[in-house]
Order: sequence, then C-alpha cells, then structure tokens
Amino acid sequence: MKITDLKIWVTMPEGARSYVFLRIETDEGISGVGEATSSGGGGSIVVGNMAKLLRDSKVSEDFRDSLIGENPEDVDRIWHMLYRRFTGGGGRGGFVTTLLSGVDIALWDIKGKVMGRPVYELFGGPVWDRVLLYTHVSPGDPQNAAQEARDRVAEGYTALKTDPFMPEMKRYHRNYKSGAISAAGATLGVDTIAAIRETVGPEVEILVDAHGNFNVPTAIDLARRLEPYDITWFEEPVQPDSYDALRHVKENVSVPLCVGERLYTRWDFVPVLTERLA
Repeated sequence: MKITDLKIWVTMPEGARSYVFLRIETDEGISGVGEATSSGGGGSIVVGNMAKLLRDSKVSEDFRDSLIGENPEDVDRIWHMLYRRFTGGGGRGGFVTTLLSGVDIALWDIKGKVMGRPVYELFGGPVWDRVLLYTHVSPGDPQNAAQEARDRVAEGYTALKTDPFMPEMKRYHRNYKSGAISAAGATLGVDTIAAIRETVGPEVEILVDAHGNFNVPTAIDLARRLEPYDITWFEEPVQPDSYDALRHVKENVSVPLCVGERLYTRWDFVPVLTERLA
C-alpha cells in the first residue's frame, strides 16, 4: 500500500476558531482522517500551509522527504522521518508537532481500517469503564461565577475549572510582557475562587488555570493566596519556556502544579517527570 495524496482543509466555522483537517489517501482506496489544529494567533493557517508543502514536496530537493509514495502502515518511521526533516534547524515546538499529529492520527486511522480494529485496541485496549470530566466556569464577577458553579454541580459535575485572573490577564495571554498582575486583578481572582468554594462546598474539585501568564514571584504569591481554598491544581503558573521558572515556583508553594498542554514531545516532558516539577 502506498500514499497517493494528502488533502487539507483549513476551516473557520462562523464565530469560532480555525480547525485543520487532513485526509491521507492510498492506492488501495483506504483513507485516514486526522486533525492538525493550532489554536489561535493564525496558527492553523501556518499548519495548513506546512501540510501543503509536505504534500507538494519532491524527493531529493532540499532534504525534502515526501509523504507521497510512503507505506502508510509505517507510522513510527514516518513520524520520525518528518520530525527530523522539520526540526533540523532546531525548534521542536508547536507547528511541527501539530502537523505531525494530524498525519499520525490519519495513519493510525488507516492502520485500524486495514486490520479491521478500532485504534484504541491497537494501543492496548480499554482500561477505564468511566472517565471523570470537568467543565468550565466563566470568570469575572465572583457571585456570578459562584452561581454558575452551583448550576454546573447541579448538572452532575464534580470538578470545575476557571482562570479567575483572566479578566485582567487576557490581554497578555498571547502578548506576554512582565508577567505581573495588579492588586485589584489579583484580589478579584482570589475572591472568585473563594466564592466558588463557599458555594460548592469541600467535595467539589476546583481547578485553576493561569495560562502561563505570570512571572515567578507573581505565580508564587497567587498560589499561596489560593491555598486556603483547597484547589486541586494551579495550571501553567509560568510560561512553558523555562523549567527553572517552574522549579522555583514548585519549591515555594504547596498547591499542586499542573503543566503539559504546551509541551509537545516526549523529550519536553522528561524534565517535568524526572525533576518532579508538577
């Protein structure tokens, strides 16, 4: 079996973010679908154009390994081939691995169809019969957030997530500068978590996402102020670029830290695991 084509769709549903979908086609009529969305900042457009470059590459031109003509069942070999191609000059991050994720999903889709098995069985089969879900609560006014939290708990959720500092920090989320927050913004955030905890009681988990918006001393200060409300985790307290910054926060707070959504490869996770940074 050989790959014959790669089709790419960069979509923009009305009022929503852009999504990238790929379809890998083969000479045996079996195709696989994958998603390669890069959220925000026009990232999906970049990834979509990278996918077009990958489709149109010609073997032997400028180290351009081509996807066309490869055996789609060689999933791991193709991943490494493309990863090494696009990271030869450094930069292991988002755009490259987002593109590779879309290709990888599509290749596994093909392999599952060839074997007549769902892909989860190829990964070892099911483990859990049930999976716990959390939902989000809108930040802003503490009492409104508390009422929304009460409504979500009434729907059956046992874990709620919010970024209580986002009313001030959203302007900096893709425009990181000092990593500081005003006294009023910090107080509003802490008051929001306090109101949610008072409303939902001690049994409901509260998850706080900082979106990587803070510098080290600010993250430490906010984490300490959130400690009395028994939060389940403080997510991305600092930018994901520095393990040293994360280590400094970890050593100075007692709330659990959570990271990972902007780590892209197994190698990115190694320091977090070995040094117990989260």
